Amino acid sequence: MNPQISIIVPVYNVEAYLKVCVDSLLNQRLDHVEIILVDDGSTDGSGVICDKYAERDKRVKVIHKKNGGVSSARNVALDVARGDFIGFVDGDDYISENMYQLLIKSMKEEDCDVSVCNINLMSENNEYKPYHKNANDEQFSRESAMKELLTNTILTFSVCNKLFKKSVFNGLRFKEGTILEDMDIVYKLIHRARKVFYLSTPLYHYRYNENSILRKPFALKRIDEFYVRVEMHDFYQQHYPEIADLVYFRLCVAGSKLYNLVNIEFREQSSEYRFLIKQKKSKLARLLWRKDVHPKVKLQVMALIISPKNYHYFMDL
Repeated sequence: MNPQISIIVPVYNVEAYLKVCVDSLLNQRLDHVEIILVDDGSTDGSGVICDKYAERDKRVKVIHKKNGGVSSARNVALDVARGDFIGFVDGDDYISENMYQLLIKSMKEEDCDVSVCNINLMSENNEYKPYHKNANDEQFSRESAMKELLTNTILTFSVCNKLFKKSVFNGLRFKEGTILEDMDIVYKLIHRARKVFYLSTPLYHYRYNENSILRKPFALKRIDEFYVRVEMHDFYQQHYPEIADLVYFRLCVAGSKLYNLVNIEFREQSSEYRFLIKQKKSKLARLLWRKDVHPKVKLQVMALIISPKNYHYFMDL
C-alpha cells in the first residue's frame, strides 16, 4: 500500500536537532506515512542518525547525496515520493504530533488542494510565538489566496507549514542554485490549487537559525530575491493582472532595500546595481487611486515614487 503522505526532510549538518525533528514526524497520528530524509552531504553525524532511524523504522527512507542545497535535496525526494500528499519539514525544526492529521482532515473536508497551518517562531531567546497572532481559520479561493500570499502574513511563502496534493507538483520543481527557493515556488503551487484552507493553530515549530543566509552579513547572493520577485511579477502580470501592480510595488520595495545594503557593504560596486531602484513610476502611481489599497501602503508607494534610493529613510521617520 502506498503511503498517504510523504514528508520530505532536507538534512545538512543538523546533528544537534535532527532527533527532535524526526521523532516529531514518527509521532504523527497517521497510519500510512513515508519520511524521506535527504542527507545533503552532511559533514557532521547527521547522515549516521538518518541511517539509524531507517534501520529501526520502515517508514523512514534515506537518500545520501553530494551537497547541492535545499532545493536539490527536495527535488531528489519529490522524484521518488509515493504519497498522495506532500509535506516538507526542515531538519532543525519540528512539528506538533497532530499537524498532518489536522491538515489532511481540513483538506478533505474543505475539498482543497493545499492546506496551511500557523507557525510557531522561535526568537533569539528561545521563546516561541505564533507567526500570526490574530488569524482565524479561513478558506481561500485561488484568486484570494494569490492576493493574500503577497502580504506573507497568513499563508506565507514557506512550504514547511503546508500540505500539498502531489498533483500540484506535476512538472514543477524547486529552482536550484538560488536563495528564497520557497518564495520562488509557493505562488506557482497555490496557482494550481482550486482552494486553500488555513488553520490558525500554530503546528509547525520554526527554530531560530543564526546561520541563515538572511541573518548573516549581507552578501551579493541576496540579490537573488530581486530576480525571484521579477519572475513573480511577470507571472502575476500574465495570470492575475488585477493585482500585478501590488506585486510590482513589493518588487520595488525589495529593490530599494537591497540597493541600500549594497551601498553600505559594497559601495564601490553600487553603480552596477542601480537597476535595483529603476522603476516605472506610472505603474506605482496607479496604486494611489485604488480603493482596495491600504492608506499605509499608499504612503509607502509615495515614498518610493519620490525617492526609491532613500525609501528606507522615509519609512524610518
